[in-house]
Amino acid sequence: MPARHPRILHAIESLNPAFGGTVESVLQLATALEKHGVKNAIVTLDGPRERWRQDAISEDAIWRLGPPHLFYRYCPRLSSWLKDNLNRFDVILVHGLWRHHNAAVWWAAQKQPVPRYILTHSMLNRWFNRDDRWKHLRKTLFWWAIEYRTLRDAEAVVFSSEQERSDATGSFWPCRGRQVTVAMGTADSAPDSTTFGSFLRDHPETRDKTLLLFLGRLHPMKGCDLLIDAFATVARNHSTAHLVMAGPDTQGWRADLESRACSAGLQDRITFPGPLYGDAKWSALAAADLFVLPSHCESASYSTMEALACSAPVLITNKVNSHTRLLNRPCAIITDDTVDSVAQGLDRFLAANPGQAARDDARAAFLEHFHIDRTAEGFLDLFRADLGWRI
Repeated sequence: MPARHPRILHAIESLNPAFGGTVESVLQLATALEKHGVKNAIVTLDGPRERWRQDAISEDAIWRLGPPHLFYRYCPRLSSWLKDNLNRFDVILVHGLWRHHNAAVWWAAQKQPVPRYILTHSMLNRWFNRDDRWKHLRKTLFWWAIEYRTLRDAEAVVFSSEQERSDATGSFWPCRGRQVTVAMGTADSAPDSTTFGSFLRDHPETRDKTLLLFLGRLHPMKGCDLLIDAFATVARNHSTAHLVMAGPDTQGWRADLESRACSAGLQDRITFPGPLYGDAKWSALAAADLFVLPSHCESASYSTMEALACSAPVLITNKVNSHTRLLNRPCAIITDDTVDSVAQGLDRFLAANPGQAARDDARAAFLEHFHIDRTAEGFLDLFRADLGWRI
């Protein structure tokens, strides 16, 4: 263990918040590790003008080496930068697969033996193989060419849960390499009183309603269409229920979802506010009576954790890997990723109206299982065991 503060390099495709939980993971983890005296830096394929929110880490610790080429997000500057700078770091955390940042770090680490850990962020889940067969074929070619070697040669492949690890091992063959589990968490960033009511003011149609909030990318993986169909099933029996579908339209899918809502006669009972960041996001979470994520595939779900931090009960499917930490709790309804099961879960919540007891339990669940400090300690324990860190 070096006498100086240990240094970690995080490698990620982009810090664009539209990329979802992977980005949040890097920023939150870097912030938490800094509290323990660990110095963090980020290298990304973003272009120099793509300055997304980085309040977690100072600007002089971020290298934006793009813009990358469209194919494989290839970034020629990355390899030369790694050659010159990799030996400055004690550990590399690679966030995500299937892009040049993973291959470039693997190649550089062959010549400069710095311990390298890969966080898959659910990118090996079998659901993706069924969703797009052409993409799966392309990934299979990349797998045999490079990806499985990057996992095989890593110090460890890090999963957020045993469920994610199990899904990953059946996705491609061979899936070799040492595998470990570190539960992911997020910061306690609940809003203050000045931001609490801003969402309701900006969206008056949601006032005095029982607010059901989806917050995430409008992506087929998230089960957005499933949620609209399930809401249509229960809406006629619960006249005050109102659904909010908040998030970036990364797939050009919003128009289809809005058309689906209109076909069900729900155009006045579903709000599409677009992506919500910062105070707008926290205000929506604080106003929600129930957070809903009917995902078909999910690693840790930072939105679910943030909802719990804001004392919002949650309805999630058993495909959200963190659901096992919420089983049999008053704050959580766990369903299958089907229309009927989600509809039954919504009806159960709307009929019971669990109120403050569920909200208190949501907050308790967050503090017990999902605080980012627990994640930081998990990684530090891993580095202590593997590398002899004494921090």
